[in-house]
Amino acid sequence: MAKASWILLLVVALAATVSTARALDSLPFIEMPLYVGEQRTALGIYEGDNVNAAVEKFGVTHALSPDELTTLKAEVTRRFLSIAQAVNGAPPAAAAAKEPLFEIPVGLQDGRVVPLRLFEGDNLVRAVRQFAKEQNIPEDVIPALFEEVKKRVVPADPDAKPSGGDGDAALSTPEIIFDIPIDVDGDVHYLKLYRGDVLGDRVKAFAVEHKLTDALAQKMLEAVAERIRTSQESERAAEAKRAQQQQQQQEQERQEEQEEEKAKAQPLYEIPVDVNGAVFPLRLYEGDVLRAAVEAFVAQNGLDASTVPILIDEVAARISNKPSPQQQQQQQQQQQAAATAASLEPLVSLAVSLDNPNPDALPLPPIAMYAGESSQAVADAYCKANGLDVATIAPQLAQVLTERAEQKTQEQHHAAAGVTAAAGGGAVSQ
Repeated sequence: MAKASWILLLVVALAATVSTARALDSLPFIEMPLYVGEQRTALGIYEGDNVNAAVEKFGVTHALSPDELTTLKAEVTRRFLSIAQAVNGAPPAAAAAKEPLFEIPVGLQDGRVVPLRLFEGDNLVRAVRQFAKEQNIPEDVIPALFEEVKKRVVPADPDAKPSGGDGDAALSTPEIIFDIPIDVDGDVHYLKLYRGDVLGDRVKAFAVEHKLTDALAQKMLEAVAERIRTSQESERAAEAKRAQQQQQQQEQERQEEQEEEKAKAQPLYEIPVDVNGAVFPLRLYEGDVLRAAVEAFVAQNGLDASTVPILIDEVAARISNKPSPQQQQQQQQQQQAAATAASLEPLVSLAVSLDNPNPDALPLPPIAMYAGESSQAVADAYCKANGLDVATIAPQLAQVLTERAEQKTQEQHHAAAGVTAAAGGGAVSQ
């Protein structure tokens, strides 16, 4: 028998739908009939769905309780496991009750494509030899077939060692990239695409296995390629969105940390600002930029942006200990008030004590007379306010006030004269 050119096709785990009756996108991965109360409904899982999220969304839609939702998740998981076992089909007799780790389509000389299935615990050399014997592959082709299969299933790590035995290579579980239901004349089969597979080869193997026409195989290839492209775009968009959300969350956390640090730190300045009659503190911390702090204060308290320059000048003036125009006006008002208070200091203030037979009577308040006032008028008003006899006591009080006022005036004149004499004497002594 002449040496054949054996073509090794990669297994591709993918999801696609090829059917003359139904479109690819209309088929879910799986649709599970369920009962909510006494009403029958269905839970559909589509490509790209997160199963847990889909079940929780179903629970929200149908108002399931937490216990009901937990039970539903367990049931969906159980069904998925059962479906996976059913979809993969019964393994060869030599590996009963096992699922293959790898399924590699091998193109034979007569045009057929036959899957070489490898199960956990298989000896790679023996498995390849057994496959070659079943398919009448020439002995001199087996070494090349073995090396090609080994490249597909043995880890690329140079330190990886065989699991033991003659030519026994360590078989690791392949990574499924896509698993797509394919509708073939009403029956759903699954096309699996693993990492490293070639799409065209895997679709060709699937078409040969299920006896699809060339035209249908081409439609299947186009549909699967479109599904992959759409899925990859969706995944990239989702990844970009996740990255953006993560960046926003990190920025928010950073701002919150800064706010917490500010809350713990003592402000360098705390300046009260009147906002529509209410006073709010404008706090400045070490490292703050004055304009940025003022703009944030204005935005936080709903002030007009036009107040920013005014507040900046006001705050800068207070920080530099230079009174602002408003502060200067306040200081002038305070000075005027102080001068007014000084002018209201009484010229004469006397304690009043009268003989009173009632020991429980309250003492009388002092009587005060200011500059420019009449001693008689002050005495009359005092007697009336305190219930004293105006005709008898008021003249006496008026006389005392007059005497004390004259005495105070003389003392002030003498004091002023003394200061002048002291100043003159100093100048003379020089």
